[in-house]
Amino acid sequence: MMTKPKENHEMSARVRAKTITNRTTDLKEPALKSLGQGKQPDEGQFRLQVDRQTKTSYATFEAAKEAALAIKKAHPMLHVAVYDAVEGVNKLIELPE
Repeated sequence: MMTKPKENHEMSARVRAKTITNRTTDLKEPALKSLGQGKQPDEGQFRLQVDRQTKTSYATFEAAKEAALAIKKAHPMLHVAVYDAVEGVNKLIELPE
């Protein structure tokens, strides 16, 4: 009759990986700000909004309205507006009939 060898059910200790960190305390240049999907700086008073998301800003209402009308003509189903940052007023742009 054959006997089974004893099985060892003990777990071995996990080997920890070493991490290397660069620690520089003397930074000569400031870190560059990422220009990804984060908030972009607003330069103009009038902000063009498409579906309630700010896309760009303009110095004058007329320039913002002209850009908004071009978007509205190309895509009439979108919600296009011009927001006045100083007055706090949102003006919805509709196609002329």
